[in-house]
Order: sequence, then C-alpha cells, then structure tokens
Amino acid sequence: MLSKDKRLEMQKWIKNLPPETLSKLFACLIQSQYEAKDSKLQVQALLQILGWITPKSSNDAHCKQFEKALILMNGEMESQQSALTQWNSFKFSWWKLALFIKTFGDYRGKDQFTFNKLCKALCQNMSLYKVKTSIAIGTKTEYICFYNKDIKDNEIKAIRNTLEEKLDKKDWSTYAI
Repeated sequence: MLSKDKRLEMQKWIKNLPPETLSKLFACLIQSQYEAKDSKLQVQALLQILGWITPKSSNDAHCKQFEKALILMNGEMESQQSALTQWNSFKFSWWKLALFIKTFGDYRGKDQFTFNKLCKALCQNMSLYKVKTSIAIGTKTEYICFYNKDIKDNEIKAIRNTLEEKLDKKDWSTYAI
C-alpha cells in the first residue's frame, strides 16, 4: 500500500472497495503489533487509505463507504437493524481507529493531526456528543453518535435535537478520547 511504484493502482483499487472489504482492511490494520516499527507502518497505511477515500465534496459517496465500513467493523448489518445501533457501531469503530493512531502514531502528533483532518471530512454526516451523568460515586462520561442528515424516526429526531441544545458536541478528533 505504501509502495510508490503501485500507488495509483492501489489508490484506484482502495477507492472502489465495497464497505464490507474496507471494514476488514481497517480491522486488520489496527491489530496491535509487538514491533513498534510494524505499527508505524500500519499507521501510515491507515492514513494513506483514509486520504484516498476522503470525499472531495459533501455529496461524495466515500462518506457513505466510510460510514458503512465502520458500522460493519462492529458486526454484520443484519445484527444492527436500528439506526441507533448502527450509529453506536460507527462511534465504537471510529474510536478504535482513533485510539490506534493516538497510541502508535508519531510522537510529535503529526499522524494525529492528519487523522483528525481526514476525519473531519469523512465523518461530516455524523455528530459526536459527550454526555456527563451524575452517579452515586461521581460522574459517568459517555459518547453518543447521531446522523446529521434527515432522520425519519420522529422519536430519534427529538432525542437528537434535545442533545444538540443541551450537550457538548465534539469534533471527530483524537483529542476527544
């Protein structure tokens, strides 16, 4: 993937991957390695792929490709019938990618910066909210993900609208984790 002589061929292939395959590729790349050198190569490969599929416009199909790939990283679509379950899967898989980049990226933060920039475009259809709840022993922090576009289910739409008014909306950034 990082080879310069096959870069255009690889880029074309990656851009046309179905989300089912892309999800498996992401999952494979973020498997932690014992050799730090190998993990650095995986970080570079992941960033390269994200760069190739980053949308050029807001209507680009690559956002949908990325969204569905992240949902599928957390299980088959048949087991995730509800929109809320799919959005939670998106958030959970994104979190795994972000944590991998944060853990194994370069120490100066260049890889995190690149990842955050790419995710701003790739995650443009989704919103991340930080929810703090008081519990008996302190505060519990959770993150909730919602789709930004028109939601057909009125109950879910009402929940999202309430969250937008009351909660802390976060960027899709490694700084959120």
